[in-house]
Amino acid sequence: MPAMGTSDGDNEYERQRQERVKRNRERLSALEIPVLAARVAPKPARPRPAVRPAKRRPTVESAGPKRRSARVAKLEADGNQIESEERGRIVTSIMLPKPDPVPAERHPKRDLAMQEIDGLAATDAAYISAWSSRLGTGPGVGMEKPEPSLPWLASLQLDAVDVAKVTRSATTHLAFHPTSETLLLAAGDKEGNLSLWYCAEAAQALDRASSRGDAGSSEGEGGSSEAATSGTAESEAEFDGLVSLGYHRQYISGLRWAGGPGHGAGLFSASYDGSLRRFDPGAGAAILLTSSEDLGFSAMDITLDGRTAVLGTNRGDLLVVDCRAKGPGVLSEDGHAKKINTVHFDPGDEHVFATSSTDTCVRVWDVRRLGPTPKPIAEGAHRSSCQAAHFAPDGSHRLVSTSFDNTVGVWERRGKKELACTLSIRHDNDTGRWVTPFRAVWSPSGDAILVGNMRRAVDIIDASTGQLSTQLRSEDMTAIPSRNLVHPSVEVLAAATSSGRIHLYR
Repeated sequence: MPAMGTSDGDNEYERQRQERVKRNRERLSALEIPVLAARVAPKPARPRPAVRPAKRRPTVESAGPKRRSARVAKLEADGNQIESEERGRIVTSIMLPKPDPVPAERHPKRDLAMQEIDGLAATDAAYISAWSSRLGTGPGVGMEKPEPSLPWLASLQLDAVDVAKVTRSATTHLAFHPTSETLLLAAGDKEGNLSLWYCAEAAQALDRASSRGDAGSSEGEGGSSEAATSGTAESEAEFDGLVSLGYHRQYISGLRWAGGPGHGAGLFSASYDGSLRRFDPGAGAAILLTSSEDLGFSAMDITLDGRTAVLGTNRGDLLVVDCRAKGPGVLSEDGHAKKINTVHFDPGDEHVFATSSTDTCVRVWDVRRLGPTPKPIAEGAHRSSCQAAHFAPDGSHRLVSTSFDNTVGVWERRGKKELACTLSIRHDNDTGRWVTPFRAVWSPSGDAILVGNMRRAVDIIDASTGQLSTQLRSEDMTAIPSRNLVHPSVEVLAAATSSGRIHLYR
């Protein structure tokens, strides 16, 4: 008899439910879900071993105070110096007096006598005196002034004996003495070094003649003639035709012979150290013409009579200096927006000069019209930094410029303020970081343009057509000739490299 409160329907439902529960359990058992879960479950972490405390070493009292670096602690030196130090014993020291601080000068602010010039030996001073008496009175003394032309430029050759290490670092400026009697070359470099190279063919004969004169004077004073002769021979063996002048301390930014009847009485030089000097070989002195603590002179040129100099600065200003007055000069600000790279007077009109600048511009000025806010009488521009602008020496008022836009330009004045580029010559001027930037120059007659080549050659370009006429190269010139100069009255070309070597093509 069924229980109260239940029916057959309820019993049937319960039976079916029990059957479904049984089937589901059988299916779960067939799937082995617990086994799979056990496989996937992370393994229990291993117990860490107990950390044993480190044994402490017994402390040993030090015999003295530990040394500590005062340099690392950024402390000034107190002047102590170790006098003695033995292992396991006491260190003793003595106190040295501190030297008085000496303010570093950008350059010597006075005239320098021959014996005060750094790097100038006594024998060099004697040779300079001998040179000064043989420099002549003007260009072309002793021979007719040659007319440079493309044929003779193309025929120049380089001999191994005409290669010399003249400057210590990269050569920045070259200046031939204008006389043709004596081949004398001045050179400046990036570190402020100046050198004179007596490179004439008769150099040894001149040296012997001057040395014999010294020997005779020694004998007349009671000295031994044999001793004088031996000393002379020794000085001849040591002298190599090079003299170093160390009165500048930074980059030589301008170099030119000027003054006197032959425009070669003195060597004028300007430097980034803020000084302009005239070296007088006859007087044996380096005369300070102007000095500045604030300005860095980045360019310079001077009139042939040596009276008026114009200097460019690294911030674009112009400074006019009366070399006879030896004063600060007259400053004209903002001649260019950036550094002035070259200044050059027009040989056909020395009241006019040209400037080139990193701001891409080439500008022509009248020195009589400069003032606090100068205005150029003509100007033109490249597409990139302009590294040089030089007037033609034939009086034609043409300009040749060199730019990092890989062009060499020839310019002429048209109208009142227009400077027209009449010839644009494609040329690789991308010298990079380690080679001094190229600066194209004229031949003395103005018929050719000379500029360095990245393939260790000198390009000679026809100034009328812009076509490459020839290239000067030699196995003895192993670097890029970035600065070049032709002698004004002798068929000689000087090619200088960033290693300080100068090559004379004759």
